[in-house]
Amino acid sequence: MQLNETEACIHQLKFKKLEIEGQTQLEQNEATRLRRVREAQDEERRQVEAEVNALNTVCEQRMRANDNLTRELHQMAEDDELIRARLDR
Repeated sequence: MQLNETEACIHQLKFKKLEIEGQTQLEQNEATRLRRVREAQDEERRQVEAEVNALNTVCEQRMRANDNLTRELHQMAEDDELIRARLDR
């Protein structure tokens, strides 16, 4: 009788081992999937950061150009006022 109980226990332990191995494989697969997702997100983040940096550079260039044009326009308005004042005399 004790031999049958031992065999049954061994059988249960083997079954439990297979369950644990299956669960371990599922968890490893999920870990691999999550690692790939994270890597893809990291790459996307790097691309977005590069795009933001490029847009910031363009904005800075346009702001400088806008400042230059504003100064030129202001100077033209002052020159126009001087010319009008001279013509009015």
